[in-house]
Amino acid sequence: MSIINLIPVFAPEIGFDALWYHLTLPKLWLTTGRYYFPGRLLHYSAMPRLTETLFIPLLYFLGTTGPKLLQYLSGLATTFVIFSFLRKRQSFIVAVSGASFFYATHLVGWQGSSAYIDLFRTLLETLAIVTYLSSYKNKLLLSALFWSLSIGSKWNSIVSLTAFAFLFDLRLLPLGLLPALPWFMISFYFTGNPVFPLLSSEFTASQFQAVGKNFFSPLIITTRFIRLPLSLLFPFDDWLSPAVALLSLPTVFISLVSRDKLIRRLGLYSFAMILVWQLTPPPSTRYLLPVLPVIAIILSLYPWGRLRWFISSILITSILVVLPIRAIAVSKFLPVVLGIVSDTQFLEDHKAKLPGTFVDTDGFVSGLPPSSTILTDFHNLYYFDRPITHLDWADVGTHYDYFITASPSSSAGTLIHQSTWPAYVYQTP
Repeated sequence: MSIINLIPVFAPEIGFDALWYHLTLPKLWLTTGRYYFPGRLLHYSAMPRLTETLFIPLLYFLGTTGPKLLQYLSGLATTFVIFSFLRKRQSFIVAVSGASFFYATHLVGWQGSSAYIDLFRTLLETLAIVTYLSSYKNKLLLSALFWSLSIGSKWNSIVSLTAFAFLFDLRLLPLGLLPALPWFMISFYFTGNPVFPLLSSEFTASQFQAVGKNFFSPLIITTRFIRLPLSLLFPFDDWLSPAVALLSLPTVFISLVSRDKLIRRLGLYSFAMILVWQLTPPPSTRYLLPVLPVIAIILSLYPWGRLRWFISSILITSILVVLPIRAIAVSKFLPVVLGIVSDTQFLEDHKAKLPGTFVDTDGFVSGLPPSSTILTDFHNLYYFDRPITHLDWADVGTHYDYFITASPSSSAGTLIHQSTWPAYVYQTP
């Protein structure tokens, strides 16, 4: 499965969030030579951005393959961390089963071939937890360091750290937050809010726009929890696997009454993270990703007795189901990876999956005078191969030579080109 997941790493990125800000932000830093917060359209970009910062050299030397490769290796590394931790405590077969529970999922597969950041965050959180549970001499400080790096990738890790610290060691809380202080300072410097976009009106509005204003009503919350097993089996966005859908909740609930203190604490942590997942709008399965390694560890450590064979059969069946699904999903990338079609043709063939994204299909925009200034209202800017300015952060009163839009506009200037993407290029008066 790891070979199948590797194939899309070498194809152009088509993930919406990656093209919105994960890749666009470091590309803007590269093209402008500045480390800054553009604002508005990229309102997520003032979140901790350790991963996007790592994307800068990866983009520069390897293009989109670099950031994708970081995600891919993060998935493999997380799997290895799970296996290594379990191998010291269980048989080889059980350790492999636990690692497979995490890796043999559709979500990990597509995340590992994208330029998102969730697998890198998952790796850091898994390292933080496993390090603390191991017998390293400086495990407290090392675990805190991994927690701080995870917070530097996504604010959500603050919640994970808080839950883990209260269950295992409160000293982790200040030790994990202190090294992450620069990310709070960067956010405050650019936005006046140390945890931007959290607590901001733009972020709140965008979240509720996705889920509706009744998301936090008691009735809706109760309904979501009742339907939780179905949500795992038939999620609204990213599918996981039959094993995760069938085994996760029973494993967590059984662990809550385990006589083993470690299993019970890990179960409480997993339960808390599932609660947070269901209370985070929208409750995407991507938010569940960092807790899957912990559930895999519980599943492997719990003394199932005669039920072990039943669990193993579910895992094997799950792999046999996920493998062909991943193969079919990846097959669309083969023509571009093998050089049968060009990157541009591949993107044009998958135009329906790229709403709001600009692609210079005929090279007209790249052929505009190098010294010209360009304004655009396209949502996803990554595939612009030259410096551009978006309407959301354009300087009032500044004249731009060209305006590129997805919709024709009679007031934009003189239409000088229309591509099949479509994109309309206007020369401004």
